[in-house]
Amino acid sequence: MFRTACCTFILLIEGCFLLSSPSFSCSTFRLSRSDCLVIGHNLDQNFHTPGMIHVNRRSERKRSVSSFDLKLSNIQTPILEWTSKYGSVTFSLLGRNLPDGGMNEAGLTVNEMALGGSVFPFVDSLPAMLIHLWIQYQLDNHATVGEVLEHLENINIEPRSTFTPPASAQYHFFVTDNQGDVAIIEFLHGGPRIYKNESVPVPALCNLAYPHELERLKTYRGIGGRIRRLLDSGKDMRFIKCAEALEAFKASTNMEPTEFCFDLLKRLQVEETRQWSVVYDVKHRHVYFRTTRGVPIKYFDFDSLDFSTEAAPVVIENIDLDAAGDISDQFAAFSPDADRSVIDRFLRSLVRFVAKTDDAEQMDRHMLDHYGMDMNHYISRALEITELVRTPKDG
Repeated sequence: MFRTACCTFILLIEGCFLLSSPSFSCSTFRLSRSDCLVIGHNLDQNFHTPGMIHVNRRSERKRSVSSFDLKLSNIQTPILEWTSKYGSVTFSLLGRNLPDGGMNEAGLTVNEMALGGSVFPFVDSLPAMLIHLWIQYQLDNHATVGEVLEHLENINIEPRSTFTPPASAQYHFFVTDNQGDVAIIEFLHGGPRIYKNESVPVPALCNLAYPHELERLKTYRGIGGRIRRLLDSGKDMRFIKCAEALEAFKASTNMEPTEFCFDLLKRLQVEETRQWSVVYDVKHRHVYFRTTRGVPIKYFDFDSLDFSTEAAPVVIENIDLDAAGDISDQFAAFSPDADRSVIDRFLRSLVRFVAKTDDAEQMDRHMLDHYGMDMNHYISRALEITELVRTPKDG
C-alpha cells in the first residue's frame, strides 16, 4: 500500500513538500441547542482552492477504487460494490464521489481535517478505497453515527487523493447525525481511535489529535491560563477559541445559529489561507456556504432537490459563483466536463502556486519534468477515477 508521511495534505513537487501549516488548516464544529443542530466547516489552504457541489441520487451503483486499480500498488483487494441508499450533497475539488465532505438526506454529515502522523491499518482480505471515496461511501450507506462506527473496520482506507503526482491525504473525521450524536475518528498507531458523545466534551476538531487538544485546553483555563495564552499568542488557538464560543452559544438564548456559525468560522481562519466555509443546518435541511471569491453567503434547501433514481444528476460547477441568497435554481445537469473543469482549475491553481508562474507552457514543462505528463494528460488520468467509481464490474 502506498504511504507518505506528512502532517497535512501534501503534494510532492520539486523534491519538497507543499503543505499547509496546521495553524492555517481546516476546522469543523457542531452547534447544538434545543432549537438547532448546525455543523460548521472551514476548508483552508494557502493557494486558491476551487470547488463544486454535487447532488448524489439514491440507487446509484458504484464500486470501490484503490491504488491497485490505479496501478500504484501490487496488492489486490476485493472490490466492494454498492447501491446508494441515501441521496446526499457534497463539496468536492476532485470530482464526483471524491468529496471533501457533505450531508445526506438522513442528516448524516462527514467532514475531514488533516491529521499528521495518521496510520491507516491495511488488511489484504478487506476491500480498499481512496480516502475521499470512503467519505462518499458513508454518506451513501449510513444514516447514523452508530452505523458508521459499526462498519468502520470493514474497509481499508487508503490515504491517497488523486492519481498522480503522489498526493496523500492524512485525515481524521468529524461525523454527526440528526439525533445530535457526534463522533471523532482518528487513525494512529494501534488502529482507529473513536471518541463519541460523552467522550467529545468539546464538539470541535482542527488539526491535532483530539486528546491533545483537550489537554491543551486545560492549560488555558483560569487566570493562569489567560496569562499563558498571552505568552503563547503566536500558537494555534483555534480549538480553544472554538471551545469557548460553543460554551457561550449553548448558554445563550438569542444568538441566531447560522449567523453565529459563520462568525465563528471566520474567527477560526487566517486571511491568507481562507477558502471555503460551509454550514449544514441539519434540523432545517439547509446548506449555506461562502468562499473567498464568492463572498456573499449562499444557501440551498434539501427539499428543493430531487434525489430519486429517475432524476438527472445535477451540480453547481463552480462554488465561487457570483450570487447571494437562495441558489436552489442554480443547479445544472451534470456531465463529466464538470468534473474535468474542477480538476483542471484545482491542478492549475496548485501548480501555479508551486511553480510561481501563470504561463501555461511553463506549467506544462513543470509537470513533464517531474511526472512525465503535461497538465491535460494529468487531468484526464485523474478524471478516470471518477469514471471508474461509476462502473461496477457487471455494469
